[in-house]
Amino acid sequence: KKIKSTSFLEQQKNIEATLENIVTRLVKDTSLTMVNTIAGEVNQKQGSPFYEDLLQIKGLIEGVRDNMEWNSILGALSGGYVQPGLSGDPALSDVIPTGRAMYSSDTSKMPSKAAWSTAVKTVDETLIKYMRDLGEDTYPELVAEVIWGTEVLRTEGVSIAQFLYLLGVKPVWDQSGKVTGIEVMPLDELTLTVDGTVYQRPRIDVFATIVTNNPQWIGLMYNATQLVSKLNESVDDNYVLKHLEKNNSTYRLFGLNGPKLEGTGVSDLLNNIASWQNSSDGVSYEAASVYESRISNAWTVDASGNIVVKPAEKAAFVYLLSHVDLVIQNLDSTWRYLDSDDYTDWFGGLLNAANVHGAVPNT
Repeated sequence: KKIKSTSFLEQQKNIEATLENIVTRLVKDTSLTMVNTIAGEVNQKQGSPFYEDLLQIKGLIEGVRDNMEWNSILGALSGGYVQPGLSGDPALSDVIPTGRAMYSSDTSKMPSKAAWSTAVKTVDETLIKYMRDLGEDTYPELVAEVIWGTEVLRTEGVSIAQFLYLLGVKPVWDQSGKVTGIEVMPLDELTLTVDGTVYQRPRIDVFATIVTNNPQWIGLMYNATQLVSKLNESVDDNYVLKHLEKNNSTYRLFGLNGPKLEGTGVSDLLNNIASWQNSSDGVSYEAASVYESRISNAWTVDASGNIVVKPAEKAAFVYLLSHVDLVIQNLDSTWRYLDSDDYTDWFGGLLNAANVHGAVPNT
């Protein structure tokens, strides 16, 4: 018969008493001064794990106090708007203040660390294949990526992480896994190993056609491009700078003229091809014209992180279409290209427009 050891009970009681004391003091006083006082008593400085834990406890207490439950119930019964918020266990997820209309995914933690690992692996594999197909030490100077918000949610942000990694930029996560910013990766960390030979790759320029109105995701990609465009590097190491010598626009995110769940117009046009078959320009040119008229809006963020859509930035968009070397899109579910005309609309529309402008990208 096994006898359960109880030798640790005294230490357990001491730990519980210490934690209870900390929480009680923070309940009575949730000021930053109290946090600093408690941390100072055990010689813990700002930025230490203990200090970050105190801040998290402070935030949890404040969130519980500031719950929106009664206001939301009464507001909903009156037909009013209920602010959305994450659902989950308060001990594991950022769900406070409570009393919000619940959704299941925490977009502030995307790209997740797992998604980043997947992105690094898939981008490296793609670039290695590109080198094998086109020659040693050959890289795409400009990549086009199709990004859908639904895919971002299902994969925890793989496509966003791919965009960042191509540029040589990495997300920064806090202790809880929330993405708090981005940082530039040193060039010597951007390496590929092919048949035992290690190559240092450049920062690869990338633009995306997007279907999402999540300001954090847009901000990560927009700010990454801005960051890389200001680096003091050679054009051989930084293809964003190389393209800026020919076209001074740093717009790299394009989409519809607002948060709409609409298509590019390409698949609608192809479904009515009989109406266009006598066009003097040809169906490809007509499709490219429709595509560009709808998707040449540049998506950016302002200093406060709010989305700002710049309408009809066609010159910048056409320049990128005419210079693209590689077009990519993630297939994350059981869908394939022939299962939905959305692929024809977005991926096919982009590829056709690139071809019309003289580019012959790999896919």
